[in-house]
Amino acid sequence: LDSLAADANSYGVSFLRADKNLPLSDKIPDEIVPLNDTDMIVLWQQTNSGQDKTWLAYKNVKERVFFSDDMEGDANGWTATGLWHKTGHFYQPESPDHSWYYGRKIFWDWDYDTGTRNSGSLTSPDINLCSAAGAVLYFWSWYETEANPLYVNSFDLKYVDIDDGTGWKNVCQLLWPKHPMNQWEEISIDLSSYIGKTIKIRFRFDTIDAAFNNHEGWYIDDVRISGNVDFPVNEATLLVRLKEAVSISFQSNSTTPVVNGDRVVGQTSGVRATVDGEPMITSGSWAGGDASGIITLVKTTGAFETGEIIFAAGSAASADVNGYSERDNFIRVYYSDPSGCGTPNDNPFDEQRHGNLRGEANWPPDLNPEWSADTDYFTQVQWDGYNKNVASIELLDTIDEPNAIICSSENELLTPSTGSFSQPELGLHTFGESSTGIYFDDFALKAQIGSDPVYVPPIQE
Repeated sequence: LDSLAADANSYGVSFLRADKNLPLSDKIPDEIVPLNDTDMIVLWQQTNSGQDKTWLAYKNVKERVFFSDDMEGDANGWTATGLWHKTGHFYQPESPDHSWYYGRKIFWDWDYDTGTRNSGSLTSPDINLCSAAGAVLYFWSWYETEANPLYVNSFDLKYVDIDDGTGWKNVCQLLWPKHPMNQWEEISIDLSSYIGKTIKIRFRFDTIDAAFNNHEGWYIDDVRISGNVDFPVNEATLLVRLKEAVSISFQSNSTTPVVNGDRVVGQTSGVRATVDGEPMITSGSWAGGDASGIITLVKTTGAFETGEIIFAAGSAASADVNGYSERDNFIRVYYSDPSGCGTPNDNPFDEQRHGNLRGEANWPPDLNPEWSADTDYFTQVQWDGYNKNVASIELLDTIDEPNAIICSSENELLTPSTGSFSQPELGLHTFGESSTGIYFDDFALKAQIGSDPVYVPPIQE
């Protein structure tokens, strides 16, 4: 907040579901509602003395992707036996380059004819459906096997199996003509009987015999499990991390990384500053010498110049300055609930975490690389969409925190750089017809407290 007025300028983060078709009934401003009648976490702002309200970004907390793999990159946790392997030979047209394939290449032929009966399986990593209220498995399939109608469903069998810890169960067999040959088909399988459990998926191929195996085989691509969750809004926790900082966009020119706490200096401007947080990498890598992204800074002595080089004191790290911003807000949002889900881990973005009990103040690590099973009390929001009509914001797609950071340069929501600043900065709010039935409890604040009289943290200026 930046005003004592009841309709102060502010950012807001809300659990929100509204009906734009009944604006007088739900009493929620339509301007902060990105999707109609949908359970969401919404980041929004109000400016112009609170008169101009607009949504900035949203996360759908009702619909969820529990597992997804487009079959690019490495094995991504899949275990393959028999002739299953990754290939770029053939893939689902809407998927970039690769698929899993049961078969082999012999000279210019693709088949699974080894001269003997053969079989193999492709098994997924663990997939936790502990938060699911419903789930469906989707995958793309293409196959060419025995074509004789007398044998097509008796040999070269193609199965989908599920294991929920009690043993493998067959949930689908690809049968001709229901599943046509020589064309890509997206197949769906209802997993309602497995909600609340941890499962594995297995694609299994078996020739049954050694005859007529000179066909291309079976391809699997773009596997995902999605569905709905009953998100426990009651007693849920919203957590917001807002960093106000000077920032530069950069391109590395060395393989030594710039790291949190480095004191950097501009070669041309002579400006000095301290790196605040790990640089946000949007492409490339330090090891490859081609990292680019954004570095946030504190304790700056002036404005860095676009085109100059910055050097880190005491190390070989250096980078080209591609742009400079005097001050921005970098916003991350997290959520949790008291019950927890699955097995806590080092992934900030999945639903598996400890329960965040009422009366406890648990804090996510300041740096995502430090996230661990011991500190996994929250899920970090990856925004499903942001308002591209608001020129002052940008959704950062970084490598470590993809689609999770909103960068806002809205001047009315930045700390004044001169004069005294005595207004309250934090508040709790409700909108809506039933807002008088909403209760808040167990509020906690964690802030950077500076003792340096020259470089006071922005929020304390």
